[in-house]
Formats: sequence, structure tokens, C-alpha cells
Amino acid sequence: MQHWHFITGVGIFFTMAVNAAQVGLITIEGAIGPATASYVSRAIDHASARHDECLILQLNTPGGLLASADDIKQSFYASRVPVVVFVSPTGAAATSAGTFITLAAD
Repeated sequence: MQHWHFITGVGIFFTMAVNAAQVGLITIEGAIGPATASYVSRAIDHASARHDECLILQLNTPGGLLASADDIKQSFYASRVPVVVFVSPTGAAATSAGTFITLAAD
């Protein structure tokens, strides 16, 4: 009977390993501008093409252009892939335009 439990456990392990989620990760360090908005848009397109479960955006910004933050927000809203914003590393900030980007995420 113990042998059967081992085989069942191995089968569950391999099933879990095969079904592991694939996520995208990008990092934004510094001011938000048109290049940042383009970078985020391309990352969302790439995550969608790869059928990622989500896109994680690691953010550390003092802010930037509101128009670029709005472009990023619109990219989030149009995305078929959920976008998660993670303000990191320790001591990081998401002020000004970064706040709007963080609030727009899923």
C-alpha cells in the first residue's frame, strides 16, 4: 500500500510541475517618460503572445510625465494579461506618475 501512495505522490508532483504558471517580469527604475510607456506596451504584447498568466512590473520611480503614465494606464486596461505592479526593492517609491501606474494595475 505504501508503494501505491508513492506512485500517486510522484504523479501529482509531475502534474504540478507541468502546469506551472508562466509570468513575465519587467523592471522600471527612474523617471516615467515616453520610452517607459513604449517599453511597458511592448512587454504587455510579449506577455500576451507567450500566453503568460500575468505580467509583473517591478517599479521604483520618483514620477514623471503624466501623459506617459496615462499611456501606460491605457496599455494596462487594453491588456488581456493581468498586470501586477510591485514597488521594490526595499526603500523604493512610486510617487507622482508612479502612483497612477500602481493604482491602474490589476
